[in-house]
Amino acid sequence: MIELTEVYIHYNPYRLTTFMTINGNPLSEDSSLAQAISGKRLQSWIGSLPDMLKNERGSREFQIIFHGNALDYDDVKDSFEQARKKGVISDYHTMCEESIDDSNVYESILSTYNDLMSDPYFSDSLSKSDREGLEGAIKRVQNDIFPIHVIATMSSGKSTLINALLRKKLMPSKNEACTAIITEILDNDGDDFSAIVYDRSDNKIKTIAQLTYEIMNELNSNEDISRVFVEGNIPFLTATETRLRLVDTPGPREKYCDYKINGSDKTCRSLAAQEKYNRKCKSDPVIEKKRKIQKRFSKNAASTEDVIDKDLFNAVKKSYYHYIDMIIGDYNSGKLTQEDTLNRFEKSYKEVLKLINTKAKFKPSREERKRASKEEKMELENDVRLIMEKYIDIKTTK
Repeated sequence: MIELTEVYIHYNPYRLTTFMTINGNPLSEDSSLAQAISGKRLQSWIGSLPDMLKNERGSREFQIIFHGNALDYDDVKDSFEQARKKGVISDYHTMCEESIDDSNVYESILSTYNDLMSDPYFSDSLSKSDREGLEGAIKRVQNDIFPIHVIATMSSGKSTLINALLRKKLMPSKNEACTAIITEILDNDGDDFSAIVYDRSDNKIKTIAQLTYEIMNELNSNEDISRVFVEGNIPFLTATETRLRLVDTPGPREKYCDYKINGSDKTCRSLAAQEKYNRKCKSDPVIEKKRKIQKRFSKNAASTEDVIDKDLFNAVKKSYYHYIDMIIGDYNSGKLTQEDTLNRFEKSYKEVLKLINTKAKFKPSREERKRASKEEKMELENDVRLIMEKYIDIKTTK
């Protein structure tokens, strides 16, 4: 009888920590398996785990002991079952040593937060940025709305899908470009659908107590309307658990133009509606700052073209944009305040631009610029990384 390889997995979905042993031995920190799972969400690596175990241990039969919550345990079982069906492994057994009950996790977080903030010793020791970051994180915990944006090319069935989810024909759907406004549908478990209508300046212009398919058709054909906020019942869950918000958007390939669609008099206004939605997103100063910096960077491309190779400039730009997104990630997770994020954007932009100007002082000839080497690009990208290390923890970034 072949002895099963025992794999123990202790996974914390909140801290994204995984402790794993194989036959009682912890993984070596420099092993490929340890690096693949370290600091990552289980769903990003569990599908590859059977393959990695087979390659690392040379075994095809496993005993899996899991410590974590029930939903993650389901993913573990599914991963090994799929591997068995594909012939990657020959046999497996799974058991959940202890299932973490996270049904009251939000209540526990809020209770702990309130206890800490009521302690003067703790609350008075917080800096302004730490306090704002903590308050922002708690607000995100308290937000029970889960948004789902339905995005696809035009005439691909976005509205039809939403109607199916609603079990009600509400959104206009045809075999042509027909969605011309942004529609947000928030679950409230109500019997009827109601709506608030906004114009292109995002002003509230109308309230509709009972929304119907016919009314939605009329709103969709009105060029003065940019978006509609709808509330009603989304049948497959209750709003007391999670308030789902479905967002129906125009297809990204549709354009604002005056041509006729399929011989009709209807014009396609989707791009204008999408631009309106983008303007709404600009209400977040961090996103707006990112867009302004990217615009300024693009303008500098023309001014530096005569003194630095365009490929070198683009390498710097691509590298810097990557680090900007990492800063925004820290902002979204509550690690950075809005003010600190904006300051880091501005200071890092000036330093990176100064780097470009420094590299451009040699003013190479046109022929030399065309021969810009791979080594020069790598050197510039490394210089950008060194600058950005002041503004974000990127120790693992290469």
